[in-house]
Amino acid sequence: MKMKKISIISLVILIIIILICIFLFTNKHQISNAKDTQSGQVAKKTDFIGYWKSDNGKNIIKITEDSGKYTGTIVWLKDPLHTDGKPLTDGNNPDKINKENPIIGLKILQNFILNKDNELDEGKVYDPESGNTYSGIVKIEGNNLNVRGYIGTSLLGRTEVWHKISNQSDLPSGLEK
Repeated sequence: MKMKKISIISLVILIIIILICIFLFTNKHQISNAKDTQSGQVAKKTDFIGYWKSDNGKNIIKITEDSGKYTGTIVWLKDPLHTDGKPLTDGNNPDKINKENPIIGLKILQNFILNKDNELDEGKVYDPESGNTYSGIVKIEGNNLNVRGYIGTSLLGRTEVWHKISNQSDLPSGLEK
């Protein structure tokens, strides 16, 4: 009986600690995400537009805006070909029709809109490595773009950091300059 009380108390304490950490984490990001951390300026809608390199350097994504909707398209891959020399395709896509679509040209961010906190929200993030689509939120912090995909609540997700390619001369050959 005494052992059960200790276990329950330990579990309750652990849950409280987790909730406090979640609270601190989300409040910190809500405060810092509305502003560009380098300049203190509020992010503008045009700040999202342009070329972004993934943290692992394996791809470049071009973000565009059309009629208030933001889209991110893979425009470059470090390794664009299978070992047989054919272009990489969206082989993990759950829709059989799309499995043969090339990865270059694939829209991985779709239907995002700029919210009142100057974040891109209400869109979908597609992960071609898993074939899964997630709800998403995109935030600018300095020259970095935090792309968060999640299921249900944004607390239950994963963030990938992309880096702005500010100088057109830093783009690989073949991309528009």
